[in-house]
Amino acid sequence: WTRRRLMPPRGSIKPQSAKFLSREQVSHLLAGPRDLGEMRDYYLLSALYYLALRDVEAVSLRPCHFIHLTRGSMLIPTAKRRRHSCTKKCQDPCPLVGHYDPRKHRVDERADRPLLEIGVIGGEQLLADMLVWAGERTWIFPAQRAGGLAREGDEHLSVRSVQRIYRRWADVAGLDAATTPHTLRHSALSALIDHADVRPQVVRDFARHSNISVTDTYIHSKTDAWSRVAGALDLVPPPKK
Repeated sequence: WTRRRLMPPRGSIKPQSAKFLSREQVSHLLAGPRDLGEMRDYYLLSALYYLALRDVEAVSLRPCHFIHLTRGSMLIPTAKRRRHSCTKKCQDPCPLVGHYDPRKHRVDERADRPLLEIGVIGGEQLLADMLVWAGERTWIFPAQRAGGLAREGDEHLSVRSVQRIYRRWADVAGLDAATTPHTLRHSALSALIDHADVRPQVVRDFARHSNISVTDTYIHSKTDAWSRVAGALDLVPPPKK
């Protein structure tokens, strides 16, 4: 597949270089929209990374999901349908957002989506600035309209638009053409698990997974991880007789 495609074709296998980004690559990716003053794109990509969001969850963010930010946590509208029945919803005054319907490429407002509270591990000041930037809009990332952002009550940014925004800045940063917005989620979880003081259970809860075996699929070794363990399997030569 080529750069013209926003997403790889179904059944394709990503190269290892496209499965996750290093922290240096993420910084380079975020520097593009930040330096050019494209704040919506900068905040969107930052939210995907610092909160390990799926693209569907990112477009569903609302200002009321930030009500616990001062105590170091956020309310995240989970995109998984099965969580609707097996996860206890947060008792919160914020209205629950509907499920994403892939056939219509929009959120179905008739179905409640569970809100899960997660700790904020990094980018606290950036998230606070994002909330100020959003103001009193219904959605943190409203749909783009001619002449500026959408007004109060308009629709949120589409998932396809998130893919276009990511592709634009990934090309500017010179990243692998096979990377997608979901790569930032993999990158965040891989960075967490690589930290010596973070337990796998913490990563599981941050990723909003019901089973740690699912979290394992998001963990990738850094490119220099193999060099650090070089020689670990070398055998000690037997003593000479």
